[in-house]
Amino acid sequence: MKKFFTFAVAVLASISLLANYEPTADEVIILNDVYSASATESGYSTHAAIAWGGTTSSNSKKAGDPNNIGEATSSNVPCYSAKGNGGAKDITISIEGCSKIYVFTEKKNDRKLELRSETKDGDLIGIGDADTYYTEVELDNSKAYKILLHGVKTSDGKDQDVYVYAIKLISGEPSTDPVLKVAPAEIELAVTAVNPNPSAKVVFSGQNLAAGTYGLTIPELAGLTVNPISVTVGEDGKLAAEITIAYTSAVDVAAASTSVGLTIGEKSAAVAVNYSAALTKNYLSKSVNIEQWVLDNGKNDNAFKTLLAEANIEFGNIEKLDSLNDSKDQRNYPYLGQKIKKQGGFIACWLKQGDRISVRFGYVGGNVIGSINGETEEMVPENNTIEDLVFTAPIDCYMKLSTSSDKTVVLKQIMLNEDCQDVTLPESPQGIEDLEVSEQAVKFIQDGQILIRRGEKIFTVTGQEK
Repeated sequence: MKKFFTFAVAVLASISLLANYEPTADEVIILNDVYSASATESGYSTHAAIAWGGTTSSNSKKAGDPNNIGEATSSNVPCYSAKGNGGAKDITISIEGCSKIYVFTEKKNDRKLELRSETKDGDLIGIGDADTYYTEVELDNSKAYKILLHGVKTSDGKDQDVYVYAIKLISGEPSTDPVLKVAPAEIELAVTAVNPNPSAKVVFSGQNLAAGTYGLTIPELAGLTVNPISVTVGEDGKLAAEITIAYTSAVDVAAASTSVGLTIGEKSAAVAVNYSAALTKNYLSKSVNIEQWVLDNGKNDNAFKTLLAEANIEFGNIEKLDSLNDSKDQRNYPYLGQKIKKQGGFIACWLKQGDRISVRFGYVGGNVIGSINGETEEMVPENNTIEDLVFTAPIDCYMKLSTSSDKTVVLKQIMLNEDCQDVTLPESPQGIEDLEVSEQAVKFIQDGQILIRRGEKIFTVTGQEK
């Protein structure tokens, strides 16, 4: 057995932008450079201020209302598209140096366009419109923006593709009105025994503000800390200040809310801070032999998750249970148990001082990250398995096992104060019945393979002698 934990002591492509670009008034930009020649002939232009990442639609789509942009739009033109795959992929178009844009879509009712400024935690603006083929958006021309397209599934489960074929850049003077904002507008700070000092970062931002240093409005709440406690607006009237808000408590605190705010002139912004504290440690209370439970109860996932909760085992991103299958290699025994097939899937529990935990794995396709009170160790499987893990808690410990990739990991047993147990498998309906029944058969596992010993001979589950 392996002694667990000898401690020695985490997309979008970047897109370059053209600086200091000033678009000509009413300049229309077709988004696919491949078609730039025909686009120019149609009265459009392609400009380096548009940097783009993603893939274009393979089909031409008929553009929107020709009255919005010119006669040429009545013909089919290439589009950028996001397929209706549940929003799993973003298409990104970057623009800068504009005070206003028009976004033209291929059809009505596309509410799946968004605009985000390319600052940290930049503002998100919905730019879909149910009644027109285009949407007008006011911008700050000192910032760069990204247009994000999201293909989605409709409420009835059908794919809804999203297309954009052109944007129109409008030059002009930016607004001089003062602006003050905070993002995110709400944070959660929940103190637990595992996370006794949660924190979150927020950004106060603005423009056209009076230069100077301004103190934050901080509530008198024991355990709440804000750093820094003031922000500075530059001589250019701009503000971009990151603030860290943290909370801790030595006693349980019922869920409540307060706020941290900022006022500059007539403008105010505040972030809602939802806080609570629940410090109870729910210790692992009993052994869970997963493979034996599946053999006895079948693949009843809901009942098994109830069992995990009763044993005070936390879990997340776990898959369905798996069982024996005589039609698969080794009767599917390596997969008999609880499968995890997503990166970050985990099981976790509190261990009382002196308690011993033993964990048995089945098939292990990728590395497993083990953690004890925040100290981590990455375990690399050999021949797609990890030997039994055994750990005795020297103090109260929070133990977590999580996956580092989307490769399959199977958990078979989580045993408290006892070793992992041998499991008697039912007879296979094929192969084994051909063996002599006069001799008692003994099943055992060697190098991850199920073998049967009858007398002095050893057979595979299909009846082949070893």
